[in-house]
Amino acid sequence: MISLLTSKTASYSGGMKQATKTVCRYINHTRQFQIVRIANVSDTFFERTVLPGHQVVFEADFDAELEVHTYEIATAILTARISCDRLASI
Repeated sequence: MISLLTSKTASYSGGMKQATKTVCRYINHTRQFQIVRIANVSDTFFERTVLPGHQVVFEADFDAELEVHTYEIATAILTARISCDRLASI
């Protein structure tokens, strides 16, 4: 499930490129373990295991995408791809 709240963003300029970061929150509302990771940003590595009923708070580029893999009996299935702008937190 997606937790969508108001966003806290910060802009910074690194060389010629300007990026906008946002603080995001994802809550695992299932009864299964989930592995979440940012997959579409080449210079960022983020991967965490989220236990049932727990949340993960992280900072990501506004255009990053969070992949949610749900673990079921020795198999992890990609169950969602969520744009980080939809996971913006306070």
